[in-house]
Amino acid sequence: MTAIRRGATLMEVLVAMLIMSIGLIGTAALFPISIVRSVQANVLTNGTTLRFNAESFLRTFPQILNDPDGNGTLGDQINSSFIVDPLGMLASPNALPATVGSLPTPTVNLRYSCGLTLVKAQYLFILPDNWVNRYEQFASASTTTSSQTNCTVPGLGAQNIVTATTATSVRAVIFNGTGTQSQTRIMSASPLADAISWADATKYNSNALPTNFGPIGNVRIESQDARYTWLYTANQASNGLTAISIVAFFKRATGDPSENTTYTCGFSIGSQTAAVSWAAGTPAPYLKKGSYVLDAVNMQWYRIVNFTDVPAGGLSTTLTFDRVFAGPGVPAVPSAIFMKGIVDVYPIASIQAQLP
Repeated sequence: MTAIRRGATLMEVLVAMLIMSIGLIGTAALFPISIVRSVQANVLTNGTTLRFNAESFLRTFPQILNDPDGNGTLGDQINSSFIVDPLGMLASPNALPATVGSLPTPTVNLRYSCGLTLVKAQYLFILPDNWVNRYEQFASASTTTSSQTNCTVPGLGAQNIVTATTATSVRAVIFNGTGTQSQTRIMSASPLADAISWADATKYNSNALPTNFGPIGNVRIESQDARYTWLYTANQASNGLTAISIVAFFKRATGDPSENTTYTCGFSIGSQTAAVSWAAGTPAPYLKKGSYVLDAVNMQWYRIVNFTDVPAGGLSTTLTFDRVFAGPGVPAVPSAIFMKGIVDVYPIASIQAQLP
């Protein structure tokens, strides 16, 4: 009588383990990819949100378009191309000047700030949802009046929270004693002391607390995290019709030297490639497949799909774009700007600027 075998042989177990391990390794390899894709999707989603915020802002506050240089004169930018970049001009110690500078190009206004202060630019050109908790404490005994514009937060001064012109905005989220109401106020003093005030008319939300607010309870101090910011480039026709591209950034380095440098770039009508060169001692341009280069004269953006390797000490490279150079014209010395942290460039429908 043949004995009935129970169980599995060692060889069968090893083969089963091999097959299972191959499957587990393949599954584990998907996790890092999924995390990267999730981060990329989150950045693109926030970039798109920022794009719609920016477009709504331009249509709601047309003075940013009608008077980009903030000089109070309408229509002085017709037949021109320009950048509106308050954060780049005000927050960067190395911001580009009003013209190309040493490059012998025509007088091309590169950047405008719309006459905004840095605090107002931060309020308008940064995605408003990104705030970081810096300090939280109950305010000292307080009663609210119709003119209350201050309170005392014990221990706040020891935190050395700076709200200087080179820093991001700092706000106080003020809760009433029952926690049923809250108000936000932009802070003025720098660094913050225990006694805080929001009576500075140059700040947003500087008005007194509502009369029905009641005694102040918990106070949370937050600083704005400039993770997502934007600027726009424009081409304004003689009739004021303005073609606009909104540029969304993630963790933009406004003080990066390469961002604030114009490079000689051999744009040519109908060509999909261009040679870029720079002088010894000049920071090399930011080169990355998928990033963007700005034609600094015509204010047109081109995505970089490839570039030739730059050897150690090299001072030139050849770029390949996603489309042919469109012009409309090629200046005597074409120039380009390379910026880091661009999420995407969003062309939007043209907007009619107000003329005098």
